Amino acid sequence: MVRIGLLVLLSVAVAACEKPKPADAWPPLPHDSDQAARLVAEHTRRPAEGGTLSITAGQLLAQLKAQVEKSEVVGGMDSLVFWIWRKVSAAGYAGQSSYILWGTYHDSAAQIEAFGDLVGPLGLSGLDAVSVEQFNADGRWAKVAAREQKGDSKLLRAWLQNGSRPALEKLLHDQVAENYTAWKYGILPELMNLLAKARAADRRLLGCDMSLSLQKRVQPTGLQGRLRELHCVLALREQLGEKPARVAMLWGQGHLAPEGVQRFLPQNSLVLSFYVFGGRFSRRGLEADLAGRLAITDPLAIPLSESEFVVLLPDEFIGARKELKHDPPEAPLSSEERRRLMVTSSRPGTIQIGSQSLKVSEEPQTLVLEPGSHVFLFTHKDGLLCGAVTMPPDGFLELDLDLDPGQSLVEVTLHRRIR
Repeated sequence: MVRIGLLVLLSVAVAACEKPKPADAWPPLPHDSDQAARLVAEHTRRPAEGGTLSITAGQLLAQLKAQVEKSEVVGGMDSLVFWIWRKVSAAGYAGQSSYILWGTYHDSAAQIEAFGDLVGPLGLSGLDAVSVEQFNADGRWAKVAAREQKGDSKLLRAWLQNGSRPALEKLLHDQVAENYTAWKYGILPELMNLLAKARAADRRLLGCDMSLSLQKRVQPTGLQGRLRELHCVLALREQLGEKPARVAMLWGQGHLAPEGVQRFLPQNSLVLSFYVFGGRFSRRGLEADLAGRLAITDPLAIPLSESEFVVLLPDEFIGARKELKHDPPEAPLSSEERRRLMVTSSRPGTIQIGSQSLKVSEEPQTLVLEPGSHVFLFTHKDGLLCGAVTMPPDGFLELDLDLDPGQSLVEVTLHRRIR
């Protein structure tokens, strides 16, 4: 009995020793510009030179043409998910963390919907966390009352872990009360859909921003944006620790620059920045400048560098209609018949797919493609038409381009036997 009692006491003592300690408080919240500048400098872990993206329609079109010829443009969300997954997996094998920064405009529900597809049930696998600017993260700033630092963390856990309807309704209520922009531009339904997708995918979705009380406190420093980014990274680090992690982050585009949130991320981590355009309420901007010059049938990711990309979403300015058809052949296809792309167009022009280029008109022209996803760029006298096709290994495709002056229609017919 004595021996059993000693074992029980030892077990309790060991358990007490192994119980994790509460996380240390964060640094004191700065009150002036000098304190803020020092704090930002102390926590900067990566090069911070460079502002937010600035690119004209002409520059982007030139980049699109060059990258299509190199087969570097990614077309379609499914292909983009797979492309990112390969990059993140390679970084993981090398012991690196990965951060996918999805930069949006706050007047676009479509850009948040695309992020939801990226992190939803059919999106990226193996994510350790999804961090969203529109929700607040609890803070632990030293010498600041806990009630002033309270964010959405508890509510998010209640929804994601238990499906709490009251928690979801409170999150929506707080967004209506505090996120005027999201309410004004009809973004709130898509934010709530993002929470539903995160729960369906069993994601660890975390808040990111400061509470409004903290934001007001740091406004006089002149570095409110940097301090909000630091708050997000500190909250993320508290949840995940310092071990390598895979994180997808939803931000406004202004935060994606090297001088923004990137500066606070681990130096040796993989950081992929996606500047997203399309589906905005505003009728000004890059999308409007591209209108009449470019039409796209699928989301496109256009590389600007190894770590920066422009993502274009089809919308009222640059969207073209795409119709998929299936015409299974009656007999098995020969090897010569497979993997062919037969192209016709209502207007003469040139189609580019990787290094292959072909003049196209109403008479069918044929290209041979490897199985998999391919981005095509069709150039005609009035502009460009760009989209994606997926070549099956045991079939062939017809691509019919109907270049109506009002809105283009792309018909893709799959010829593949049903097994």
